[in-house]
Amino acid sequence: MTSVRVPVVLFTNSLAMGGMEQHVLLLASGLVRRGVRTAVVCSPRPEIAPLRDELRDVGAAVHTPSERTSAWRAGGRARDLVASFLDYRGGILHVHSTGFHGGDLVMLAAKGARLRAIVRTEHVPPQPPVGLPHRLHVRVRDRLLVSKVICVSDGNRREHIDVLGRDARKLTVVPNGIDVERFIRADGTGVHAELGLSSDVPLVGVVARLAEERKGVAEFVRMAALVAPAHPDARFVVVGDGPLLPSLKQLAAEIGVDGRVSFLGERDDVARYMAAMRVFVMPSLWEAGPLTLLEAMALGKAVVTTPVGVAPDIVSDGRNGLIAPIGDVAALAATVTRLLDDAGLSRRIGDAAQADARHSFSADHMVDETLRVYGAAMGGP
Repeated sequence: MTSVRVPVVLFTNSLAMGGMEQHVLLLASGLVRRGVRTAVVCSPRPEIAPLRDELRDVGAAVHTPSERTSAWRAGGRARDLVASFLDYRGGILHVHSTGFHGGDLVMLAAKGARLRAIVRTEHVPPQPPVGLPHRLHVRVRDRLLVSKVICVSDGNRREHIDVLGRDARKLTVVPNGIDVERFIRADGTGVHAELGLSSDVPLVGVVARLAEERKGVAEFVRMAALVAPAHPDARFVVVGDGPLLPSLKQLAAEIGVDGRVSFLGERDDVARYMAAMRVFVMPSLWEAGPLTLLEAMALGKAVVTTPVGVAPDIVSDGRNGLIAPIGDVAALAATVTRLLDDAGLSRRIGDAAQADARHSFSADHMVDETLRVYGAAMGGP
């Protein structure tokens, strides 16, 4: 493990709790445990108050510069950011952005405050539109401001190189990690009773923020309509909330599965609901490093996923999970049905998934690999 003796400042521009925020929390916690002076710069909005509270609990300093959105006030926001960074001169800024285009002002402020190196983590593939001005902008920014770029999967790295023409020498892969032992210990006892179901009813579930169609939750609902006739005992659960919820409920009603699909909303104890699932489905149309897939595998679930983001790197079809083509609802339904039909196959896949999670998905491994990147960004090997 590389030793980093300078401060590390993490920045996230997210305005809602999700996978990226859990990643930042795990990274901050791991850095603090390793004796790294750690700070996090994030939004002051109430939506991510849980993140700020948990960061303080693990020992990270939290800074919430004012949000100034109009162009004429950008200078004021830059001053706020510089003021936050001044106490960490000579350190590392690690930007966690929701898109390749974000974070310019933050990185310029870090340079103004004399932080020594800037690292970016790209949590998602390049999102369109991507034109020549975007490609030129990113290349210039990478050259002048960015020391290293972390991608969360091999596929994500290839997309950033192919689509944006980024310098392959600066891009490295550090897969996301999770608190594996926490999920292994999770217990789904009582979930069926809360849903008014017998304990032997098989649950097929998806966990996602219902804010982006790319999560494929509409495909999950359509899949339920195809699986339900062959498995009248099965129930389908959607854990998550967001602006797409009304349209998803309407879709379920239109295709006649509103009595079979339960929308559970946002939950604080997601692991408990995942632990009660017989089959976990990740029907995403595109991803980079989705944490829910890793969490389901750590729970020993039989997982069905599309080949997006990190999934092809960690899921071996038929061994520790099953893979269905992107956007193919019929194939998704056939794959879920296969697992519901064959309890032995489901157990074998779940056991293999959990063993792989113990070996490869730990938060400690992710933190150690990130520290290696920090060392390289500071001029080390």
